[in-house]
Amino acid sequence: NIQYHKRMEAQRFLAQEIEIAAEIQRKILPSIPSQVHSHRMAAFNRPAKEVGGDFYDFFRFDESKYAVLVGDVSGKGIPAALFMNSARNIIRAEMRMNNQPGRLLSHSNLYIYEESEYGMFVTLFYALVDAHNNVITFGSAGHNDQLLIRKKAGRVDRLNARGGPLGLRESAVFEERVITFEKDDLLLLFTDGVIDFFGEGHIDKGEEQLLHICRDYIDRDPSELTEHLQGLLAAGAADSYFLDDFTILPILF
Repeated sequence: NIQYHKRMEAQRFLAQEIEIAAEIQRKILPSIPSQVHSHRMAAFNRPAKEVGGDFYDFFRFDESKYAVLVGDVSGKGIPAALFMNSARNIIRAEMRMNNQPGRLLSHSNLYIYEESEYGMFVTLFYALVDAHNNVITFGSAGHNDQLLIRKKAGRVDRLNARGGPLGLRESAVFEERVITFEKDDLLLLFTDGVIDFFGEGHIDKGEEQLLHICRDYIDRDPSELTEHLQGLLAAGAADSYFLDDFTILPILF
């Protein structure tokens, strides 16, 4: 009887811990504006379990410049949720001083490394969008390639840049790259869980499937795309062995 009560107490404590971590996470994820300048955007995040490791963020600098990012924290539970919160706060603080990807990621890495425990780290893709000049300046911290669907040109550009995950090493250098976009191009920022879900473990298959879906929605508002993906996820999640945290942030220029 005593053992039973101890087990029940432990289960209650665990459930409480999970709820605290989930609440921390809900507060971390911001509401994304549906329109910035002439750009339309949306975001969708669904953890595989009660508490996931994915996050996204949005930061506006002025009328025509804003930043978007997606990230994936190693680990789960309260430690991962707290680490995610620290990482996000560090990046946001750095953004106020310097929004260029190379220096932003390099400086953030140093502070995230100091916060990291048990070898925890963050992969991250950061994009600084200049709506006035139709330019994206971006950097990646060990994150999977992001995709820019060019409607008029009829092709897809892969966005990647050299740089390892944040928090693994005290000192790190991050490549900064620049790409232009046109009206009606669609930028897809996402975590590897999206590719895993659609590709069932195969990256090429996952990207192909994601692009196939997104091309069908390129003339619609990004919120319709995220709603459609949410429906697909709900329908396939129950029997998907490859279900991971699922985060996507589409921007229609």
